[in-house]
Amino acid sequence: MRALDERAARIMNALVAPLVGGTVHHRWEKPDSAYMAAVIEKLYTLDEDNPVYSLAHYFKLNGDLCQDPDVEFWHTGHLWYPCMYQQAIPPVYQQCIDVSGWPTPPHVTNEGHQESITSFCNQWLRTIAEQQELTLTSEEIPV
Repeated sequence: MRALDERAARIMNALVAPLVGGTVHHRWEKPDSAYMAAVIEKLYTLDEDNPVYSLAHYFKLNGDLCQDPDVEFWHTGHLWYPCMYQQAIPPVYQQCIDVSGWPTPPHVTNEGHQESITSFCNQWLRTIAEQQELTLTSEEIPV
């Protein structure tokens, strides 16, 4: 199972930082920007040390919100694992890590998808950090 690299993990830590005190979602958006907002949501927890988050871009098409893309991440210890990738157009859904059997440890359901999605996320997170002008500090090193 391949986790995000260290820089991408630091970016995820910065993105979820606003989700404290019961806040379950945050929209990272630069005013008057051509870039799509990044929306982070805490979906659920497997237990107190294993939350699952969603990171997505959305656009409207005929009044409906469409994900472009939406990726679920399992966070455990210092590591972030992309578990699922989906987008609306063209329709794509790829689950690569199954966390549904908790407390049985999550397992990779498709090694090729997991490698590909993790590589994509490492680059995507760098792009989001640049577009949203995130500042990474030493406190955001994975905990």
